[in-house]
Amino acid sequence: MNYSLKCLKFFILAFFFFGSTKLFSQEKQIKKIIIDTPSVNERLLTPPVEDNKNTIRLIPPKPATETSENEKIKLKTIDEVQKLQEEKRKAIKEKHKKEIEAARKEQEKKRKLLEKERLKKLDAARQAEEERKQKELEAKRQADEERK
Repeated sequence: MNYSLKCLKFFILAFFFFGSTKLFSQEKQIKKIIIDTPSVNERLLTPPVEDNKNTIRLIPPKPATETSENEKIKLKTIDEVQKLQEEKRKAIKEKHKKEIEAARKEQEKKRKLLEKERLKKLDAARQAEEERKQKELEAKRQADEERK
Protein backbone atom coordinates (compact mmCIF):
# COMPACT_ATOMS: atom_id res chain seq x y z
CA MET A 1 0.00 0.00 0.00
CA ASN A 2 2.82 2.34 0.81
CA TYR A 3 4.39 1.64 -2.57
CA SER A 4 1.11 2.36 -4.41
CA LEU A 5 0.74 5.72 -2.62
CA LYS A 6 4.25 6.71 -3.69
CA CYS A 7 3.51 5.73 -7.28
CA LEU A 8 0.24 7.63 -7.21
CA LYS A 9 1.95 10.77 -5.88
CA PHE A 10 4.64 10.44 -8.54
CA PHE A 11 2.07 10.12 -11.33
CA ILE A 12 0.07 13.10 -10.01
CA LEU A 13 3.21 15.29 -9.86
CA ALA A 14 4.30 14.14 -13.31
CA PHE A 15 0.84 14.84 -14.72
CA PHE A 16 0.77 18.39 -13.36
CA PHE A 17 4.31 19.07 -14.55
CA PHE A 18 3.86 17.74 -18.10
CA GLY A 19 0.27 18.94 -18.41
CA SER A 20 1.23 22.52 -17.58
CA THR A 21 3.94 22.59 -20.27
CA LYS A 22 1.36 21.70 -22.90
CA LEU A 23 -0.85 24.57 -21.72
CA PHE A 24 2.05 27.00 -21.95
CA SER A 25 2.87 25.87 -25.46
CA GLN A 26 -0.72 26.46 -26.60
CA GLU A 27 -0.63 30.01 -25.25
CA LYS A 28 2.48 30.75 -27.31
CA GLN A 29 0.70 29.74 -30.51
CA ILE A 30 -1.89 32.57 -30.32
CA LYS A 31 -1.53 34.91 -33.26
CA LYS A 32 -2.40 38.58 -33.49
CA ILE A 33 -5.30 39.64 -35.69
CA ILE A 34 -5.10 42.85 -37.72
CA ILE A 35 -8.25 44.21 -39.38
CA ASP A 36 -7.73 46.23 -42.55
CA THR A 37 -10.12 47.94 -44.90
CA PRO A 38 -10.20 46.06 -48.20
CA SER A 39 -9.45 47.28 -51.66
CA VAL A 40 -11.85 46.60 -54.51
CA ASN A 41 -11.15 42.88 -55.06
CA GLU A 42 -9.66 41.38 -51.92
CA ARG A 43 -10.55 38.32 -49.97
CA LEU A 44 -11.80 38.28 -46.40
CA LEU A 45 -8.72 36.46 -45.11
CA THR A 46 -5.34 37.03 -46.69
CA PRO A 47 -2.15 35.24 -45.72
CA PRO A 48 0.44 37.38 -44.01
CA VAL A 49 2.74 39.06 -46.51
CA GLU A 50 5.29 40.11 -43.94
CA ASP A 51 7.90 37.87 -42.36
CA ASN A 52 6.02 38.08 -39.07
CA LYS A 53 4.04 34.85 -38.90
CA ASN A 54 2.24 35.78 -35.69
CA THR A 55 -0.33 37.95 -37.42
CA ILE A 56 -3.40 37.16 -39.50
CA ARG A 57 -4.94 39.95 -41.54
CA LEU A 58 -8.72 40.15 -41.64
CA ILE A 59 -10.36 42.30 -44.26
CA PRO A 60 -14.06 43.07 -43.82
CA PRO A 61 -16.38 42.09 -46.66
CA LYS A 62 -17.27 44.65 -49.32
CA PRO A 63 -20.92 45.28 -48.31
CA ALA A 64 -19.85 46.21 -44.77
CA THR A 65 -17.61 49.00 -46.04
CA GLU A 66 -20.26 50.18 -48.46
CA THR A 67 -22.83 50.40 -45.68
CA SER A 68 -20.42 52.38 -43.56
CA GLU A 69 -19.90 54.79 -46.48
CA ASN A 70 -23.67 54.98 -46.96
CA GLU A 71 -24.07 55.73 -43.27
CA LYS A 72 -21.44 58.46 -43.52
CA ILE A 73 -23.34 60.00 -46.44
CA LYS A 74 -26.62 59.77 -44.50
CA LEU A 75 -25.00 61.38 -41.46
CA LYS A 76 -23.64 64.20 -43.62
CA THR A 77 -27.06 64.85 -45.13
CA ILE A 78 -28.67 64.74 -41.69
CA ASP A 79 -26.09 67.24 -40.42
CA GLU A 80 -26.73 69.52 -43.39
CA VAL A 81 -30.49 69.36 -42.83
CA GLN A 82 -30.01 70.11 -39.13
CA LYS A 83 -27.80 73.10 -39.98
CA LEU A 84 -30.41 74.41 -42.42
CA GLN A 85 -33.16 73.99 -39.84
CA GLU A 86 -31.03 75.78 -37.26
CA GLU A 87 -30.41 78.65 -39.69
CA LYS A 88 -34.14 78.88 -40.46
CA ARG A 89 -34.96 78.87 -36.78
CA LYS A 90 -32.43 81.63 -36.13
CA ALA A 91 -33.80 83.66 -39.07
CA ILE A 92 -37.36 83.30 -37.77
CA LYS A 93 -36.23 84.25 -34.27
CA GLU A 94 -34.38 87.30 -35.61
CA LYS A 95 -37.40 88.33 -37.69
CA HIS A 96 -39.67 87.98 -34.66
CA LYS A 97 -37.21 90.02 -32.60
CA LYS A 98 -37.19 92.78 -35.24
CA GLU A 99 -41.01 92.80 -35.35
CA ILE A 100 -41.17 93.14 -31.58
CA GLU A 101 -38.62 95.97 -31.68
CA ALA A 102 -40.56 97.76 -34.44
CA ALA A 103 -43.82 97.42 -32.46
CA ARG A 104 -42.06 98.74 -29.36
CA LYS A 105 -40.73 101.75 -31.29
CA GLU A 106 -44.18 102.44 -32.75
CA GLN A 107 -45.72 102.25 -29.30
CA GLU A 108 -43.06 104.63 -27.96
CA LYS A 109 -43.81 107.10 -30.77
CA LYS A 110 -47.54 106.99 -29.98
CA ARG A 111 -46.83 107.49 -26.29
CA LYS A 112 -44.61 110.50 -26.99
CA LEU A 113 -47.22 111.97 -29.35
CA LEU A 114 -49.95 111.57 -26.73
CA GLU A 115 -47.67 113.14 -24.13
CA LYS A 116 -47.04 116.15 -26.42
CA GLU A 117 -50.77 116.56 -27.05
CA ARG A 118 -51.47 116.39 -23.31
CA LEU A 119 -48.77 118.97 -22.62
CA LYS A 120 -50.21 121.24 -25.35
CA LYS A 121 -53.68 120.95 -23.84
CA LEU A 122 -52.33 121.72 -20.37
CA ASP A 123 -50.38 124.69 -21.73
CA ALA A 124 -53.45 125.95 -23.62
CA ALA A 125 -55.58 125.56 -20.47
CA ARG A 126 -52.97 127.41 -18.40
CA GLN A 127 -52.83 130.25 -20.92
CA ALA A 128 -56.62 130.41 -21.05
CA GLU A 129 -56.68 130.60 -17.23
CA GLU A 130 -54.09 133.38 -17.25
CA GLU A 131 -56.02 135.31 -19.90
CA ARG A 132 -59.21 134.93 -17.87
CA LYS A 133 -57.45 136.22 -14.74
CA GLN A 134 -56.00 139.09 -16.76
CA LYS A 135 -59.46 140.01 -18.03
CA GLU A 136 -60.89 139.81 -14.49
CA LEU A 137 -58.14 142.04 -13.18
CA GLU A 138 -58.70 144.43 -16.08
CA ALA A 139 -62.43 144.42 -15.39
CA LYS A 140 -61.83 145.08 -11.66
CA ARG A 141 -59.47 147.92 -12.44
CA GLN A 142 -61.93 149.46 -14.84
CA ALA A 143 -64.68 149.05 -12.25
CA ASP A 144 -62.48 150.70 -9.62
CA GLU A 145 -61.66 153.55 -12.00
CA GLU A 146 -65.34 154.08 -12.79
CA ARG A 147 -66.13 154.26 -9.09
CA LYS A 148 -63.57 156.91 -8.51
